Amino acid sequence: MQINKYRSHIIISLLSLFLLFFCINLYFKEREVQQQRTVADPELKSADNEVNSKDDKLSATTQEQKQPEQKQPEQKPIRNAIASLAKKEDIQDSSDPSTLKKLLIKKGIYFGDFLGNEDVELAAPRPANFLTQINQYFNLYTVPAWFHHVELKNGQYDFRGIDEVADFAVAHGAKIQMQSPVWWYVPDWVKKGNFTPDELKNILKNHIQAVMRHYRDKYPGAVLSWAIVNESMSDSPDFNPKYSLPNGLRSNLPIWNVIHKPGSNDPTDYIQLAFEWAHEADPTAKLYWTEFNVEYKGFKMDRWFNIVKQLKDKGVPINGVGFQTHLYQGYNHPFSELTENMDRFAAIGLTSEITELDAIMSTTSPVDPPLFRPTIIGSPTQVDFDKQGKLFAGVISACIKAQKCDAIILWGEWDPTSSTNTQYKNKLTGNPLGKMHANILDDNLKPKPAVAAMVNAARQLISK
Repeated sequence: MQINKYRSHIIISLLSLFLLFFCINLYFKEREVQQQRTVADPELKSADNEVNSKDDKLSATTQEQKQPEQKQPEQKPIRNAIASLAKKEDIQDSSDPSTLKKLLIKKGIYFGDFLGNEDVELAAPRPANFLTQINQYFNLYTVPAWFHHVELKNGQYDFRGIDEVADFAVAHGAKIQMQSPVWWYVPDWVKKGNFTPDELKNILKNHIQAVMRHYRDKYPGAVLSWAIVNESMSDSPDFNPKYSLPNGLRSNLPIWNVIHKPGSNDPTDYIQLAFEWAHEADPTAKLYWTEFNVEYKGFKMDRWFNIVKQLKDKGVPINGVGFQTHLYQGYNHPFSELTENMDRFAAIGLTSEITELDAIMSTTSPVDPPLFRPTIIGSPTQVDFDKQGKLFAGVISACIKAQKCDAIILWGEWDPTSSTNTQYKNKLTGNPLGKMHANILDDNLKPKPAVAAMVNAARQLISK
């Protein structure tokens, strides 16, 4: 009898366990069906699933709104997160892609874009209507006449590829901004040529003057400005001699800093000479010096201003400066300081330009990403696009408010071809961090909220 009693208990326990496992299995099967329905039907997709699906490409037609947990009046899912962010009056303005450039030009400000050979040749993934679409937005294009693009061997120039970009711009009535003969990025024949300082001086002079005369003669009146010198300032705050000279210029990268005037050891000699050679080649050209990480108050901006002022006081023919303005979301950008910095240069007679504007979807600086924490926003939400729009609008406002700002130039316009997608690397793997969504047009070449935000900012400051 006792044995039978134990058997009964065992059988009851087993039945209970079986019933429990059956219920658990049924629960997970039901959950799996629900998840399959969620994937199959975009209208059921939740915001959590969007964040977790980091491999899915973001587009204007795939963003969905998290469904309410409690029963509420039925809401139509948001199929276009980008369009939903713009107010009706903003959409009305920004529906015409030319609205912003027409507003800005009233203040003497050009709205431009970086354009490369891949763009004008419609290299993949650019669609057939790519140039037609983007050209509606701009009246200025940056032409990358970089050293390694045009002088492939010593004294041997090939302008054909870069001229395709200039040809497109001029054919469509746009101005061109030229970049940049004096940059630390040079071809191997210069870097590994074991040239003496005097030989390098001749190489640089001949290069600057050959390139400037080519564009002076072939495109008369089309060049708005020349970025003669680019990225010559150091980021070292403590004048670390490994990276910085005592006045704040780079010590580690520019091959040109061994160039001096006769009897001088001034570290700015190569910069002074570059502007003088450029002015000789084209006395009508507007000559600029462009830098990054100088948009707001800080040691680098102060050192740069001091050097530029010294050059100006010496009579060096410099007409303006360029603020590259690469932005990211995880920082509270004080745009009033950008206006103040431009006005500092205006006070000594110089014009400013925004030369490489983009705004990446990142919570930290991608230049120095954290080791174990994702820095990019892989699946941007409506809030992220709204924040990005405010960044672009902040720069527009800063330039309009400045005393002498004559151009705002984007560092690319279309998310899929942004250089930021491959530029920034993971510290551990060396692989790109991922898609940065840095530009104003989405995967389908449609305007993101940034366009309406810029239009609205300009409209508030410029009378129609």
